[in-house]
Amino acid sequence: RRSVRLATRFTVEGPPVPLARPRVVNSGGRRFAFTPKRSLDYQKLVKAVGLANVPRDWPLDAKYSVVLAIYWPDLRRR
Repeated sequence: RRSVRLATRFTVEGPPVPLARPRVVNSGGRRFAFTPKRSLDYQKLVKAVGLANVPRDWPLDAKYSVVLAIYWPDLRRR
């Protein structure tokens, strides 16, 4: 099988949102862990933008790698 290099590029607009730690709550004597909504919403946004930029003819059963470049608009605001 021959190796083919495919590439795409996309930008997620807005400031990056770091992945927050899971929260643990007690309810009815049981413990539940969940990811905060802000982190989940950002994950969904990145996925949607990424999928919108994948060419239709890309194979779905291939191995892929991801390279991220994250830009903070102003280091003092973090």
